[in-house]
Amino acid sequence: MGDTLARPWLFIAATALFAVFAITVLPGKAADAAAYTPPGASFDTSLFYTPAQALERASSYGEEGRAAYIYDRWTFDLAFPLVYGLFMLSAWAFGLRRLATVASGGAATHGKAKPAYGWLLLPALGIAFDFVENSAVSL
Repeated sequence: MGDTLARPWLFIAATALFAVFAITVLPGKAADAAAYTPPGASFDTSLFYTPAQALERASSYGEEGRAAYIYDRWTFDLAFPLVYGLFMLSAWAFGLRRLATVASGGAATHGKAKPAYGWLLLPALGIAFDFVENSAVSL
């Protein structure tokens, strides 16, 4: 899997997809969220909050705001982690492969140094955390 993610064409495609998504989708969704999110109630700007704080924030949205928030989490916010996740995984894999190539004097694919693809677990955990957080807050 790591060797596939490390391919230059995939890294370029993932970067382009991420850039297009960030330019065309995110600004509109940020504007939508600003319209229905009460001041200080955004979940995406906090790294940690308790269940009680989540319930308090959710109640401040009102019924329409909560419906809009849930809609966003189960539409574009399912796609966004996939888009940035592919970008992050391919960027890390590409970088790990390049590091192994440099460490072995240019022969990473010929048996000397193998890329440490185990480090791909870090961005994968970030993607998983985003899905879990969005799901938990929506529920």
